[in-house]
Amino acid sequence: MLAVLCLAVAVPAIAVAADPQKGGRYAGKSKPILGYKKHTVSIRVSSDGTTGTFRYCGDRRRRAMSARFRVRNGRFTASKRERRRGGKRVVTFQAKGRFTSRTRVKGDIVVVFKCDHIPGSFTARLRR
Repeated sequence: MLAVLCLAVAVPAIAVAADPQKGGRYAGKSKPILGYKKHTVSIRVSSDGTTGTFRYCGDRRRRAMSARFRVRNGRFTASKRERRRGGKRVVTFQAKGRFTSRTRVKGDIVVVFKCDHIPGSFTARLRR
């Protein structure tokens, strides 16, 4: 009995992701690694809860980035690729996140070429 209890304490806690609200809209702010300017984050989830759209930097119209994603086990990776000269495809935006509860999302903006060019973290809450 003591060995089982010790094993349970020694195993690190695994963060459990939740399912998103079907048809939900999440809104929040980013927190860049460098700098102080926080940009808007908007996440829309489909009516079946399996796909969605991530919009970053919506407060700057010409520099806003939008990417689609699939939700698996409460987690997602939104990526946007563009074709450059010479036919090479490059990732211009990538965000990874997880739904911590049905009403909250948090994650990291890994790659961003437009807007402020600075990666960072984000948090968002269910609005509708």
